[in-house]
Amino acid sequence: MLFYSGFELINSSLALCTNVNTALAVIFICYTYIMKKLIFFGDSLLARINPDMIKKIEESIGSIIIDNHAVGGSTTNDALEIIESVSKLKADYVVISLGTNDILKDNLSCPEYLENMIKIISEFSESKVFVWLTPPANDINDPEGTKEFNEKIGQYFDGLKNICKDYNFNFIDTFSVYKDAVMLDNKYHEEDGIHLSVDGYKLFTGSLVKTFK
Repeated sequence: MLFYSGFELINSSLALCTNVNTALAVIFICYTYIMKKLIFFGDSLLARINPDMIKKIEESIGSIIIDNHAVGGSTTNDALEIIESVSKLKADYVVISLGTNDILKDNLSCPEYLENMIKIISEFSESKVFVWLTPPANDINDPEGTKEFNEKIGQYFDGLKNICKDYNFNFIDTFSVYKDAVMLDNKYHEEDGIHLSVDGYKLFTGSLVKTFK
């Protein structure tokens, strides 16, 4: 309905225009009215979504513009330091993914991590938030390290999933999307076993697009 009424607005407004510059200004304003803004906010799992991937997501969802404000290496504590400036953008939708570096860099306990995530998500009170839960790792050169990381990220996952349900936040269930796949095949990760490969991102983008359908 919004998309339809938006084009009606363009047509009716253009009918009142008397010159090209005015018409272009009207088209720009109406385009902004029609298009919704989606922000990515988090660590490298989102920061590594390149322009080509973003373009494909935009085309698949339709009527949406994506701004990527994710920063590689970010922890939830880092995110809290810049959250105010990003939340002021008042996006229609926000995808948040944090947790990997809270384990690898800060070694945050699960309660500390969850407390930070509640603060972060709450800052986007005017947006529809989607939490992309950190996917499991698979470092074939460090099976013990992989096991330890996945056990902790699993605790984060369970706690955050419950919080999303309690607060009526939306979440992308990455363990359901990735768990069987990454344990069977390492093609979904880069060599470090943490960062996603092109195939890994295809799983994510497919899940994201389905969430909007």
